[in-house]
Amino acid sequence: IRTFEINVSGSGYDPGEIVVNLGDQVGIAVTAVDGDYDFDLPDIGAYQIVKKGERKWAANFVALRSGTFTYLCRDYCPGGEKISGKFIIKE
Repeated sequence: IRTFEINVSGSGYDPGEIVVNLGDQVGIAVTAVDGDYDFDLPDIGAYQIVKKGERKWAANFVALRSGTFTYLCRDYCPGGEKISGKFIIKE
């Protein structure tokens, strides 16, 4: 399992880009640093609301198709900011 820790704050997602290989089993945990946020990776079907100071498992999946996908803060972005990152699956 390739595990990734993502912090989200008013500055955005850190890291802002994750790269894995086709067939990798992936786990993603998200920590909200300075407010309430959500993590949405719609192409994978992962969505999680994360409260300030909280760490939650947001996704656990096998990378089954290659491409570049966007993860974003869809509903709980302080100040209505649009925060996003890239999830890249390489062949």
